[in-house]
Amino acid sequence: MRNTELAEQSKNSGKEEEENKTKSKSKTSCKSDSDEVIHRKNDEDDDRNDNHRQNSGKKSGAEVTSSAQSQSKSSSSEKNSGKVEQSKNEGGKKQSSHCTGVDNDSKLGQRNLVTAKPVPPVTAPFAPLCFTINARPPPGYIYFFAYGPNMNPYRLSTFVCRQIDRRFWGLLFGFNLVFNKKGCDPEAGGFANIEFNPFCSTEGCIYQITPEELSMLDKFVGYPEHYEHLMLPVWMMNSKDPDQFGVAQWCVPAVTYIAQDNWIQKDDVKLDSEYSISQCVKSSDLVTPNYRDHLVNLCAPDHIPQQIVA
Repeated sequence: MRNTELAEQSKNSGKEEEENKTKSKSKTSCKSDSDEVIHRKNDEDDDRNDNHRQNSGKKSGAEVTSSAQSQSKSSSSEKNSGKVEQSKNEGGKKQSSHCTGVDNDSKLGQRNLVTAKPVPPVTAPFAPLCFTINARPPPGYIYFFAYGPNMNPYRLSTFVCRQIDRRFWGLLFGFNLVFNKKGCDPEAGGFANIEFNPFCSTEGCIYQITPEELSMLDKFVGYPEHYEHLMLPVWMMNSKDPDQFGVAQWCVPAVTYIAQDNWIQKDDVKLDSEYSISQCVKSSDLVTPNYRDHLVNLCAPDHIPQQIVA
């Protein structure tokens, strides 16, 4: 009996061992299966990441290539437009050369020629309008610019009924001294006048008088029938010698006389103005020596009028 129990126990123990082995095998198999599943999932995730990277790389490359293509297209379009404009310009040049009847070869040959520059015309502001007034007469007085026989202070004192003992040397730019003013009598000859010329200047005397004294002077000069008032900027100096110590200069508004148009000799006939010129020479003690010589030369017979260049 005892042997039979031992035999059964051994059998039972063997069965238990076999069952334990089968259980362990099943556990190991389950673990291996789960590990395989985990590995497969990891591999699948890695494959997905790789595919995503490849796709993004492809997209970025496609974008780069598309931007490069667009830039190349824009540059090519610009080149084409430049070529079209160049061809248009060349066509216009050809048409202009045909219209003018001058070939391009002849134009290239003319480039080497030296051409004289045209003299620009005199445009405003010209003398004396280009000057700025920097001084004015005292209250109640005006400056009078005399360029003819009235440069003589004794003559002017007689007209205004007052002794005038102060005068300044004056220089008027933009006007030239002429003797084309006609008198009431044709045998009276020509009288002093000024005419506009931006390249010339006229010397004279500047007096400080009152408006009432100017009205008295108008009666002797012939205002307003023969002469008209003209207010101009005149340079006034206390000395005619620029090298003298203490010389001062001012640009002042001065009234002067200019002949009316209907009293101006406009024909080529020259008026006999010897007497008027001699009166100017006698009154030229305040002007510069060169200007006085110019007045003396005007009295010479068969004299060709010359202009005093400013």
